[in-house]
Amino acid sequence: MGPQRVPVAGRRSTALPAGALPLSGLLARSTAAFTVVMTEPLPAGHWPRTASDLGVSEGRAGFLVTGYAPTSFLTAAPLTAALRGLSGRQVPMGTLVGSACCNAVTAVSSSYPLTFVARLVAGVMGRTLWGRLVGYAARMVSAERRGRPIALVPAGITRALSRECPRSPRRPKSSAKARPSPYCPC
Repeated sequence: MGPQRVPVAGRRSTALPAGALPLSGLLARSTAAFTVVMTEPLPAGHWPRTASDLGVSEGRAGFLVTGYAPTSFLTAAPLTAALRGLSGRQVPMGTLVGSACCNAVTAVSSSYPLTFVARLVAGVMGRTLWGRLVGYAARMVSAERRGRPIALVPAGITRALSRECPRSPRRPKSSAKARPSPYCPC
């Protein structure tokens, strides 16, 4: 016999009708994925202005995007393992708040080192969220119904990656002349 849900005073029942998916929770997780992933390539189209604002070369400003990738890659698995015992709400909320703070620092900072560190921490936050979302989605439903939630939650990531990337001032604005970047699926 499996664990039974005990009603908590002041909370609505979380029981769903047979066959129903917890769409609000799944869409919230998909939106979280979209939000975090959408901010990853954002500086890519603004290198000249970012370089000017931070007083560095365009190549150095490019490391704001480049540094994000290896940091997120190297920290995702260890952090996911370390945070395994936390609840399905604590980690996503923590990573979203952390990402928002990092993005706020990036937006207002005039210091390259501070901006760079904020982008690295944002990479850690983003991949920590990615590493946990699908597992949470799978646990929100019974084992035989896991396919749809596992497909729905990463749809936010797909949507973010398929959005048009920010245009560089050097890139033509006419869609007929614009070519997709090999680094950003526009």
